Amino acid sequence: MEKIAKVLIIDNDDQFAKNCEDRIRSYAEAYSCSLTHFRKNFEKVLRNQNYTHIIIDGTADIVKIIRRTFTGPLIASSNNYQLNDTMFKAGCSHKIRKDKILDSLPIIIEFEHQGAPAKKGTKEIKLEFVDLMLEFLNSAKNPSEVEKTRELYEQVLKMVKQRKNAIAVIQMKSIYLPMTELETCPGNTASLLEVYNKMINVYTMIW
Repeated sequence: MEKIAKVLIIDNDDQFAKNCEDRIRSYAEAYSCSLTHFRKNFEKVLRNQNYTHIIIDGTADIVKIIRRTFTGPLIASSNNYQLNDTMFKAGCSHKIRKDKILDSLPIIIEFEHQGAPAKKGTKEIKLEFVDLMLEFLNSAKNPSEVEKTRELYEQVLKMVKQRKNAIAVIQMKSIYLPMTELETCPGNTASLLEVYNKMINVYTMIW
């Protein structure tokens, strides 16, 4: 993937942050700092850096500080669901479990790169749609979550229909076959890739 993003990870878990940097650098620029360091030096950390995405396992007050100047995707990423909800309410655009972030981030970046800018008044709907698609794609990779995957598929399809784009609806319905193949052959890389690519197409059609 072309390096079209610049990511900052804010986390007091140094090992996790370093692992994130190493993985993310295969497709994007990546930098990290501790929550403690950021709290003391946030102006210096953010000044003229042009980050496109920020991942944080932190607190509501830090989220609010970031949102003073940063308007891009700000991802709450803790394994504490309550903390993720708190950061989301404080201004984060996404909330993703820490153990899912490395799988989800490239999808978020690709969706935003491929998609057209959201029309006025659709930002919240767009973010809800992206989060739902991420949840669906993560579930589709897990053979034990067949029922959940089908439920999420129906939710995504419903949102696509609400955008009133007939071609996107047809494309979304075409995902059903590779989903069935995944159920009979869990972990089928070709089917997963097909689902992913069709999702990208649906996203670009409706946004």
